[in-house]
Order: sequence, then C-alpha cells, then structure tokens
Amino acid sequence: MRLAQLTSSYPVEIVGPREIRSESVQDAEQARKVFGANLALEGSLSQSDHRIRVSYSLVDTATRRQVHADTVTVDEVSGPLSLEDRLVESIVSILGIELRPNDRTVLLANGTSKPAAYDYYLRGRGFLQDYTRPGNLAAAIDAFHRALELDGHYALASAGLGEAYWHQYEASRDSRLMSEALASLSKMLRGLPRACPMAMFAWRGVQLHWRVRTGSGRVPKTLNVDATNDDAFRGLAAAEENLGRPAEAEQTYQKAIQLRPQYWAGYAWLGGYYFHHARYDDAAHMYTDWIALAPDSSRVTTTSAPFICSRDATGEAIHQLRRSAEINPSLDAYSNLGTAYFYQGSMPEAARAYREAARVGEHDSDVYYAWGNLAEAYYWDPGERERAAETYRHAIALGTERLAVNPRNAGVLSDLALYHAMLLEKSPALDLLQRLCD
Repeated sequence: MRLAQLTSSYPVEIVGPREIRSESVQDAEQARKVFGANLALEGSLSQSDHRIRVSYSLVDTATRRQVHADTVTVDEVSGPLSLEDRLVESIVSILGIELRPNDRTVLLANGTSKPAAYDYYLRGRGFLQDYTRPGNLAAAIDAFHRALELDGHYALASAGLGEAYWHQYEASRDSRLMSEALASLSKMLRGLPRACPMAMFAWRGVQLHWRVRTGSGRVPKTLNVDATNDDAFRGLAAAEENLGRPAEAEQTYQKAIQLRPQYWAGYAWLGGYYFHHARYDDAAHMYTDWIALAPDSSRVTTTSAPFICSRDATGEAIHQLRRSAEINPSLDAYSNLGTAYFYQGSMPEAARAYREAARVGEHDSDVYYAWGNLAEAYYWDPGERERAAETYRHAIALGTERLAVNPRNAGVLSDLALYHAMLLEKSPALDLLQRLCD
C-alpha cells in the first residue's frame, strides 16, 4: 500500500494490507479490536459505461461513524494507474497531510507508464494473496512475466516474480527456484529505490538461504536502497539473527523502532527477539511499550502470550488472555488462554479453552493444533485421560488435511509426530520425523 510510505515522515501510522489479510480483518470494528486502529478506510469499486468508480469512506472505529466520504471516477481508458493516483491524493487530503514535493513524487510513482503492465501486476498480486491455493503461484508467475514483457524495467513486477519463485522454493526446496527468485529480486533493487516492503522481506529470505547454502556468512548491506523502510530492517534483523549475529540483529531491530517510534510492530519484533534470547526483563519493557501504543489491540496479548505464560502462569497471564479473547474471539486467543491454564496445572479450564478454540477456529486450516492441545489437556487430567486417544486421532486427521496444502510444513509434521508418539504409534511418528530431515 503506497500510503504506508507516509509513516516515516508524517504523524500517521498505516496498517499494511499484509497484516490486514493475515488477521482476516473485514471492518472498522475488527480493525480497532485487532490493531487498535482509530480510523479505518472502507471502499467499493464499480465499473459501467466505460468508467471506473471507487467510493470510499473514512470511519471512526470507536463510534463507527463516517468522518469523511468521497467518490473517485476515471475513464476506463485511463485505467488503474490514474485511478490509484487520484485515490491516494484524495485520501492524503482528507487526512490533512501536506506533502513535501519530493514525497509527492515518490508517493505517486507507480513504477510503469503502461496500464496493461500494471493490470497484470495487480493480477499477480491478487494470486499471491492466497499463494497456498493450488495453481495460484503458477498464475502469479505468469501474470508477472506478462507485465515484464510489456515493461521490462517494471521493478514491482520483478519484485512480485521474485516473491512467487521464493514461495515455490519454500514448498519444493528446488535450488533453481531460489536462483530465479534472487535474480528477479536483484532486478527489482536495480529498478526502483522504494519497491515494496514485501519484496524486501523476500529479498532478505532469499539472501539468507543463498548464503547458508553457499557457505557464506555475509548478508550484503543493501538497506541504503530504502533507508526509511522499517520492514526492510526487520527482514535484515531476522537474517542476521539466523546467521548467529545476535548483536547486529538487536541493533537492526532498534533501528526499525527509531524509524517509526509510534508503530507498535517494532516493539513487538524486538520484544520477540529478547524473549527468544531469554532477556525477559528487556522483553517486558518492549511489551509494555507495545500495550501503551495499542491498548485496544487483541493482538498484543495474543502475540505476547508465550512471554506472559513463561513469566506468570497465574493471575496476570489469565487476565490478559481472557481480555484478548473477549476483544477478539479467535483460535489463537483461546489456544493461548488454554496454554496459560495448562501451565497453571488447571486441566479442566485448559480443556474448556481449547474446546472453545476448536469451535471458533472450526474453518481455520490450523485448527488441528487446538485439538492436539485439547488431547494433551485430557491426557494429563486423570479423570479425562480416556478421551485423549480419540481426540489425538481427530487432531491427526485434521493435521493430515493441513499437510495437503504444503507437505513440507515442518510445524505440522512435528506436531503429527508428537500425536502419534502419544498414541504409542512408533512407526508413523518416525516416518514423519524422517520427512522433516529429508
């Protein structure tokens, strides 16, 4: 989203499309609950008589009232490029932001002057939004290739193509796909200084695996490509951490916070880093700052639950996690609440929370682990142990369905191995562990 570029220089924080999709946020009320947002942008698109029309409104998430509404219309010949430019200018205006000349030039840069190339790029991005669906990655690659056939210097299309190849590599571990991804993302970096945060994530991931596979510990310092992109710093920090350079990773996470001090995500990333390195007091400070910036966000307690549970499996953890589930009932919220009860040794309460997690997450592809957790709660409750085996088998059935999407999903493979082991089924457990090593 181009508006996200405003956050480094202007007093506004934008929740990007990737985060919105990952949390399945559909309306203003959910945006407040999940992200703590105070304003939400809603809109609709229609097309008739060779004209494209977008109607949008800015909504106060607390009162659910419209703050402003407008309609932007362009001729079909002008295409999506003109429409998006006018939308961006209109939204910036209603937010009361006065752009500096250089910022306006960057914000209104599409990366191509060819509407058809931009259309193919948008199609490719649409397929990437649900890249785990069979056929979507191939369709995305085709769309990005078509965009590049029309405009060989279209950096955003190169970025999208690199991301698509990277996702294919993650699924197959075919090194040729990693090379394709690296080549496309390198072309993106040469073509456009501010390509997109998602491309920077993919670029860092490809670089990391490339260095590990070739035996090099270097991670090239190409962040001068966009020195105001905190997402790029997050990608670099993750690569540095995975390469065993924790001090550099910490400095990079801190730089992301310096770039956007009012954005909660930077504190979440650094808090997670501290937690994984057993620096619990430092993690506590980060999570406190995070809660102060987004007090109404259920994501705070959902994401920080492992830390909360490790520090306090009684009062504070239960209070925070109950609050999270009340704000936004979800698979993760109830699962984390159940885990807090589990650490407390309260198996009936843990089972009750896990059952609720399975209920609200019935259609979630990861619901299998709620059933696995429920089985474990039953197993450690002497009065319910006889229910554990049947529940483990249900978790295995759901987890096997989950593997159909990505047969190399390490998390699912290890979970299923554990479930079989709990059932004393040695052979399938070892088979699953072997698949992890292949």
